Amino acid sequence: YGSGFSPRRTSSRANHLVHPARSRLDSSEWNLHRLFTSPGMATSFLENPIDGISVPWLYVGQLGASFCWHMEDSGLHAAHFLHTGASKQWYGVRGADAASFKRAVKDYVWKLFKDDPGLMQHITLQVPPQYLVRSGIQVVQAVQRPGELMI
Repeated sequence: YGSGFSPRRTSSRANHLVHPARSRLDSSEWNLHRLFTSPGMATSFLENPIDGISVPWLYVGQLGASFCWHMEDSGLHAAHFLHTGASKQWYGVRGADAASFKRAVKDYVWKLFKDDPGLMQHITLQVPPQYLVRSGIQVVQAVQRPGELMI
């Protein structure tokens, strides 16, 4: 399905083929296909689905994999469910530190910004969290375990 979650409830006829935990997930309001179309969510008013915003994506990781620093699409919050595997380490920067973060990143890779001033939008930057901390930016950290939802 592209996210590991069924886009709709399993039919009662096929329920005997589905693991009970999977059946609960499929009908849960926390199912990522349903979460962003729930009443009261800003994304529930979208006329057409938008990949990565109202339609969840599935990312596959491996030992040593990482994801670049970035701001979520349209500045919206994100929901990440870890289906299985090892725990995932998250790093983040408070919104109040966004300007300081951008300055620190530009100082770290200034030559790249000289060639491409819009570099922050490309999700291609890897900056050590320790560098950001030395630059006076508060970096927060969290560990996500399989079966957990990170907002």
